[in-house]
Amino acid sequence: PTQVLTLGVRAEHVRLHADNASATTGASACVSRIERLSDQNLVHLKLTGTSHTMIATALPSHGLAVGDRVRVEPLHSLWFDAAGQRVRA
Repeated sequence: PTQVLTLGVRAEHVRLHADNASATTGASACVSRIERLSDQNLVHLKLTGTSHTMIATALPSHGLAVGDRVRVEPLHSLWFDAAGQRVRA
């Protein structure tokens, strides 16, 4: 919607893809930090071309490392206007 200023996405509602020449899904990002938890990882990402960062969850089997390039696909988004009020689609 046109009045959206902020996009909110929960870490568990983000899918990460390899960022390669054939990738077209999602925004490009760089892995800046990985918090290893028992059954999953919290992956801190710096979105390419912006000052924004985000956190996604990934299974340890994804084999991500700091500096890796990924594509970020939000699966479920929340939208907010300039006043911080939620915008419905």
